[in-house]
Amino acid sequence: MITPQTILVGQGKVFISSSFIAACESLGSVQPAPPGNGPAKEHVERTFSSINTLFVQHVAACTGSHTGERGKDAEGEAVRTPARLDDLLQEWIIWGRQAREHDGLRYPVTPRCALSPKDGGGAGRRVRVRPGATGQ
Repeated sequence: MITPQTILVGQGKVFISSSFIAACESLGSVQPAPPGNGPAKEHVERTFSSINTLFVQHVAACTGSHTGERGKDAEGEAVRTPARLDDLLQEWIIWGRQAREHDGLRYPVTPRCALSPKDGGGAGRRVRVRPGATGQ
């Protein structure tokens, strides 16, 4: 089982509750994000963006950012239970998100080749890519 070293939590009511903090502390140390500072948790925001654009839009009856974007028979298609949606999300994380190459994940011996988390395993290293760098 993979467990986090640090869990970055937002300032929303649910995230600062004693129950949530206790659950997070049982997995690793908790680091509160500074209030009103989106860049402090940009990787979290990017993950939510990826879920919205790469997963949720393909779920039957997805309404997008508003109900005017839903399909022709949204009510008829919306037959997924929360448990089934969770199963689909977990499958997407494993076979979709984790299989995509990430510019920040590379082997030190082949720094020009971006890897997916799935392919890189524990041997990859996270690196910062300079703006405008092509990796070549």
